Amino acid sequence: MSIKVSQLIRGGVITVDASATIRDAARVMANNNIGLLVVMDRGRMVGVVSERDVVRAVARGVDLSEPVINISTREVITVGASASLYEAADLMHKSNIRHLVVVDESRNPVGVLSVRDIVGEVARLRILAEQGASSTIEEQPIPHTD
Repeated sequence: MSIKVSQLIRGGVITVDASATIRDAARVMANNNIGLLVVMDRGRMVGVVSERDVVRAVARGVDLSEPVINISTREVITVGASASLYEAADLMHKSNIRHLVVVDESRNPVGVLSVRDIVGEVARLRILAEQGASSTIEEQPIPHTD
Protein backbone atom coordinates (compact mmCIF):
# COMPACT_ATOMS: atom_id res chain seq x y z
CA MET A 1 0.00 0.00 0.00
CA SER A 2 1.40 3.37 -1.02
CA ILE A 3 0.20 6.35 1.00
CA LYS A 4 -0.30 9.42 -1.16
CA VAL A 5 0.43 13.00 -0.12
CA SER A 6 -3.22 13.87 -0.82
CA GLN A 7 -4.23 11.51 2.02
CA LEU A 8 -2.20 13.49 4.56
CA ILE A 9 -3.05 17.10 3.78
CA ARG A 10 -6.02 18.55 5.58
CA GLY A 11 -7.84 21.85 5.59
CA GLY A 12 -6.40 23.34 2.43
CA VAL A 13 -3.58 25.82 2.18
CA ILE A 14 -3.24 28.95 4.29
CA THR A 15 -1.91 31.88 2.33
CA VAL A 16 -0.80 35.43 2.89
CA ASP A 17 -0.67 38.25 0.37
CA ALA A 18 2.82 39.32 -0.69
CA SER A 19 2.09 42.85 0.55
CA ALA A 20 1.10 41.73 4.07
CA THR A 21 3.52 42.73 6.79
CA ILE A 22 5.92 40.30 8.42
CA ARG A 23 4.03 40.91 11.68
CA ASP A 24 0.72 39.97 10.01
CA ALA A 25 2.26 36.79 8.60
CA ALA A 26 3.58 35.83 12.03
CA ARG A 27 0.12 36.46 13.50
CA VAL A 28 -1.52 34.21 10.87
CA MET A 29 0.98 31.43 11.63
CA ALA A 30 0.42 31.76 15.38
CA ASN A 31 -3.38 31.87 15.08
CA ASN A 32 -3.42 28.77 12.87
CA ASN A 33 -0.66 26.89 14.71
CA ILE A 34 1.33 26.39 11.51
CA GLY A 35 4.96 26.86 10.51
CA LEU A 36 4.65 27.87 6.86
CA LEU A 37 2.53 30.22 4.77
CA VAL A 38 2.24 30.29 1.00
CA VAL A 39 2.81 33.83 -0.27
CA MET A 40 0.45 34.86 -3.06
CA ASP A 41 0.38 37.80 -5.45
CA ARG A 42 -2.65 38.29 -7.70
CA GLY A 43 -3.72 34.67 -7.27
CA ARG A 44 -0.27 33.27 -8.07
CA MET A 45 2.14 31.56 -5.67
CA VAL A 46 5.27 33.72 -5.45
CA GLY A 47 6.99 32.30 -2.39
CA VAL A 48 6.74 30.81 1.07
CA VAL A 49 7.55 32.18 4.49
CA SER A 50 8.36 29.96 7.44
CA GLU A 51 8.54 30.57 11.15
CA ARG A 52 12.33 30.28 10.78
CA ASP A 53 12.27 33.11 8.22
CA VAL A 54 10.42 35.30 10.73
CA VAL A 55 12.84 34.44 13.56
CA ARG A 56 15.83 35.23 11.31
CA ALA A 57 14.24 38.57 10.37
CA VAL A 58 13.72 39.44 14.04
CA ALA A 59 17.31 38.46 14.85
CA ARG A 60 18.61 40.72 12.05
CA GLY A 61 16.49 43.63 13.28
CA VAL A 62 14.24 43.75 10.23
CA ASP A 63 11.29 46.10 10.62
CA LEU A 64 8.26 43.83 11.10
CA SER A 65 6.08 46.27 9.17
CA GLU A 66 8.00 45.43 5.97
CA PRO A 67 6.20 43.30 3.37
CA VAL A 68 6.50 39.58 4.01
CA ILE A 69 7.72 39.03 0.45
CA ASN A 70 11.01 40.64 1.52
CA ILE A 71 11.87 37.65 3.73
CA SER A 72 10.13 34.96 1.69
CA THR A 73 11.78 32.08 -0.10
CA ARG A 74 11.01 32.61 -3.77
CA GLU A 75 12.11 29.21 -5.11
CA VAL A 76 9.29 27.09 -3.73
CA ILE A 77 9.88 23.35 -3.54
CA THR A 78 6.63 21.56 -4.32
CA VAL A 79 5.26 18.04 -4.46
CA GLY A 80 2.29 16.75 -6.41
CA ALA A 81 -0.75 15.60 -4.46
CA SER A 82 -0.44 12.18 -6.09
CA ALA A 83 3.17 11.68 -4.96
CA SER A 84 3.86 8.98 -2.39
CA LEU A 85 4.67 9.66 1.24
CA TYR A 86 8.14 8.20 0.57
CA GLU A 87 8.76 10.57 -2.36
CA ALA A 88 7.73 13.57 -0.26
CA ALA A 89 9.91 12.53 2.69
CA ASP A 90 12.86 11.93 0.37
CA LEU A 91 12.42 15.36 -1.25
CA MET A 92 12.29 17.05 2.17
CA HIS A 93 15.42 15.22 3.27
CA LYS A 94 17.38 16.02 0.09
CA SER A 95 16.26 19.66 0.17
CA ASN A 96 16.85 20.03 3.93
CA ILE A 97 13.38 21.51 4.50
CA ARG A 98 10.54 20.84 6.93
CA HIS A 99 7.57 21.75 4.70
CA LEU A 100 6.49 21.07 1.13
CA VAL A 101 3.81 22.95 -0.74
CA VAL A 102 1.42 20.42 -2.25
CA VAL A 103 0.22 21.38 -5.72
CA ASP A 104 -2.44 20.13 -8.10
CA GLU A 105 -1.96 19.31 -11.79
CA SER A 106 -2.00 23.04 -12.65
CA ARG A 107 0.68 23.76 -10.00
CA ASN A 108 -1.81 25.60 -7.81
CA PRO A 109 -1.17 25.17 -4.07
CA VAL A 110 -3.69 22.87 -2.39
CA GLY A 111 -1.98 22.22 0.93
CA VAL A 112 1.21 22.02 2.92
CA LEU A 113 2.86 18.83 4.10
CA SER A 114 5.13 19.05 7.12
CA VAL A 115 7.69 16.71 8.63
CA ARG A 116 5.33 16.49 11.58
CA ASP A 117 2.57 15.17 9.29
CA ILE A 118 4.89 12.46 8.01
CA VAL A 119 6.15 11.50 11.46
CA GLY A 120 2.56 11.33 12.69
CA GLU A 121 1.56 9.01 9.87
CA VAL A 122 4.58 6.77 10.40
CA ALA A 123 3.75 6.58 14.12
CA ARG A 124 0.13 5.70 13.33
CA LEU A 125 1.23 2.94 10.96
CA ARG A 126 3.70 1.56 13.51
CA ILE A 127 0.97 1.41 16.16
CA LEU A 128 -1.31 -0.43 13.75
CA ALA A 129 1.45 -2.87 12.86
CA GLU A 130 2.24 -3.53 16.51
CA GLN A 131 -1.43 -4.18 17.21
CA GLY A 132 -1.45 -6.74 14.43
CA ALA A 133 -3.85 -4.70 12.31
CA SER A 134 -5.26 -6.50 9.31
CA SER A 135 -5.40 -5.03 5.83
CA THR A 136 -8.13 -2.60 6.91
CA ILE A 137 -6.53 0.56 8.23
CA GLU A 138 -8.81 2.95 10.04
CA GLU A 139 -8.62 6.43 8.52
CA GLN A 140 -7.93 8.51 11.62
CA PRO A 141 -4.84 10.65 11.10
CA ILE A 142 -3.00 11.94 14.13
CA PRO A 143 -4.04 15.60 14.74
CA HIS A 144 -1.79 18.12 13.02
CA THR A 145 0.05 20.68 15.11
CA ASP A 146 3.05 22.49 13.75
